[in-house]
Amino acid sequence: MAIAPASHATIIWQGGSSLPGYGTCPNGTINWQNDAQHGNVVRFGIKEVTDGNSERCEMAVARRLLTDGMTVYIGWKSRVSAPTTNTWNYILQLKCHGTNVANHPLTLGVGGGRLTLRNDEDINGTQIGRTVWSTPLQQGQWFSMMLKIRYSENRSVGYVKVWYNGEWRTLANGSTTHYGQTWDGSENNVHWGIYRRSSVNGPQTHDLYRPRIATTWQEAIPNG
Repeated sequence: MAIAPASHATIIWQGGSSLPGYGTCPNGTINWQNDAQHGNVVRFGIKEVTDGNSERCEMAVARRLLTDGMTVYIGWKSRVSAPTTNTWNYILQLKCHGTNVANHPLTLGVGGGRLTLRNDEDINGTQIGRTVWSTPLQQGQWFSMMLKIRYSENRSVGYVKVWYNGEWRTLANGSTTHYGQTWDGSENNVHWGIYRRSSVNGPQTHDLYRPRIATTWQEAIPNG
């Protein structure tokens, strides 16, 4: 797919030489790992807890940089080793802050041995979810992701497109575009890492390479 060069490409946020983002890791560790293919990558690791409903090790990025109505490309590479379970286990959240119902309008999870993008929306005051796209999870193997997102509280205006391992993908609705609510609350940001139900048992790692948020495809595509 040929893409014309952009004359005003803008990177909104990207990882650097220090651990990126603001870490929230009460149940694990975030550190650098030397990967044979990509060099230094960020590794999230989780540990078991015996109380509460969740286990979390994430970083939050692009705080106060995203706005309702904005269109962005979010690109990165991940490698995940996780227990196979049918409950929720997220490696990416597009998270809302402030008064909201949708809470996390877009999540990418690894439950059930699959990689699944989900859209949660405020439907008459209740958070209701839909599957946007899903594919089998290749445990322990790098995969490339990019999401093109139009942020909006309006379900007819907001949308997401999915680029996976070099191709724009057909989604659960049979189209390459899923329309839905992608913004709620007063601030939205992006969380990469591990956020799973505490009933998920066993070790899990999520390696992250070249996370980036930009206004163009060219700037966000996770090369390498």
